Amino acid sequence: MSGKNMILQEIRRELQKNANEQYHQSIQRFFKEEIKLLGVKTPLIRKISQKYFSAIKDRPKQEIFSLCEKLLESGFGEELGVAFDWTFRLREMFEKKDFPLLESWLKKHVTNWGACDNLCCNALGYFI
Repeated sequence: MSGKNMILQEIRRELQKNANEQYHQSIQRFFKEEIKLLGVKTPLIRKISQKYFSAIKDRPKQEIFSLCEKLLESGFGEELGVAFDWTFRLREMFEKKDFPLLESWLKKHVTNWGACDNLCCNALGYFI
């Protein structure tokens, strides 16, 4: 198994380990649409994100973007949170050519206000 897949598996395992069914059910009331969540509280998502970003921060930007893509494909809000956080952490390395990628994420993966806040108030907002 490649290093990329291992880190994704570790993140997913840690998110699932910290899932809280009661929180999962209570958070749904803030969304008019059904959302795909494990039920991990935001401060814990940020802590997990930071932990794993420190393990990959020296990798090439495109490789980190590729990991973000894989996280986004799951559709789980927590994994979107990690992906968008990692993207924001790369903000000092943004180039014009990165904008179409962020725009595609907005169109494809942002389906509720939480995901919108997460991407647009951070990475995309910084870019613009």
